[in-house]
Formats: sequence, C-alpha cells, structure tokens
Amino acid sequence: RARDALLDAIHTHPSYATAHENLGDVYAKLASIAYDEALRLDGSNASARSKLSLIDEFLSVASDIPASDAGPAVPGPVPPASAAVSQPPAAVPDLDALLPALGAWSRAWSAADVGGYLASYATSFVPPRGLSRVAWERERRIRLTKPRFIELEISDAQASFRDPRRADVTFTQVYRSDLYEDEVLKRLRFVWEDRGWKITAEDEVQ
Repeated sequence: RARDALLDAIHTHPSYATAHENLGDVYAKLASIAYDEALRLDGSNASARSKLSLIDEFLSVASDIPASDAGPAVPGPVPPASAAVSQPPAAVPDLDALLPALGAWSRAWSAADVGGYLASYATSFVPPRGLSRVAWERERRIRLTKPRFIELEISDAQASFRDPRRADVTFTQVYRSDLYEDEVLKRLRFVWEDRGWKITAEDEVQ
C-alpha cells in the first residue's frame, strides 16, 4: 500500500523528492523480504544469501545515519487515502499531504475503478446540480464504465488549507476518452474523514 501511495504521489507531483527516496526504501525492504524467502526455500542459494547480506547492510547503515548527517528529517512512506492513520497533521500541512488522496482519485477514474473512485468521496459530499447521492453515484458509474478508455492528466496542483482538517486543491485537469475530451481548471475540497482525506465538494473554476 505504501508503494502504491508513493507511486501515486510521484505521478501527480514528479518533483516530490521525499516520495522518491521513500519509494527506494520500500523497494529495498521488499527486496530483503524476497531474498529471505528465496533462502527459506533453498538454503544453498549463495547468490540470494549474498544479495540479502548487502541489502540488510544497506538498511542497517541507512537507519544509523545521524540526523545531523542525513539533512532535514524525512517522513515515512505516505499512506494511501484508504490506509489507517491515527491522527491528522497537528500543524497546517501542505500539498504533499494531499497527493496520495488526489492520486488515488485520479488513478481510479482513469482505470474505471468505480469502487475506488466512489471511496474517494466523503459521506458529507454534496453532489452538483441538486442530485441526490444515489442519483449522482449512478450517473458516475455510467460515465466511468461507458467509454472504452479514459485518460486523465493532472498538473499545476495548488493547495490552500482552511484548517488542518479542511483543504482546497485546484489543478488543471485534461480528460480524454473515445467519447469526449476537455481541459478545465478544477477545484476539489477535501475534508479529513475516517482517518483519511476525502472529497467533500468539487467544481470547475471559472
């Protein structure tokens, strides 16, 4: 889940250096687990033993680097929007805190993953045009599954926080499918709900 969340963050914000570093740590740990399993299955595998030793040495050295040598403190892997997190940020966060939720929403839309897409919305979400939540979900289900393909690009994302639990994210959205395409400036309003960032409103910025 951490790997997928970091890939979402990097897809949405390619210059997010912390996410790239954390992704490297995740892959190193996954490699350690894989080599360990290879040795469990074949204890005579000298190649796997050598690689596991190198990975474990790398992880040990990385964990021992003093804060003064490591530069600014680096947070752990960013959890996906659906992952359990005990508390929202104590101080007003920045755009990076919202990238996993934004990435999960856009990826679910592109993949026509109706369940994942709808899960990105808060229970307090207010559908547009006066639609009921049931009617809006039915409409979105059709719009996600009717096209043969969907391509969604997000760029120039900016966030503003009203408080640590409420934020607005504006971005340029380019939508393409075999049925329709457009480019709009969009705004998603997020709220901290059920231990994650969820969308409570959305509109186009004129």
